[in-house]
Amino acid sequence: MDTQAATRFRLSLRIFIVSVLLALISLAACGPTPPPNLPTSPDEVPRISIEELLKKMDNGTNILIVDTRSESEYLAGHIKGAVSVTYTTIAQEEWQPPGDREIVLYCA
Repeated sequence: MDTQAATRFRLSLRIFIVSVLLALISLAACGPTPPPNLPTSPDEVPRISIEELLKKMDNGTNILIVDTRSESEYLAGHIKGAVSVTYTTIAQEEWQPPGDREIVLYCA
């Protein structure tokens, strides 16, 4: 390979690597978008009563009930059908709720 060909090859390789890096950065920026109108303080979090939750459960509303207590507390007893996702897991953004269901969190 002559010097001009080697130079063109190195330049093409550099352009290719930069293109791949830019594509990867773009993909990383396209992560899941948070739902609109997220509460910014505890006072803005919608609350429902036990009666309202029971009505939703009886009506077959598409809900996901999440027990945010520790796993040992969950194992000691929980609402039928609830899944265990600790508060810490949620706060550290290690769990993404499904976007197609109403989410009901409880801790007591």
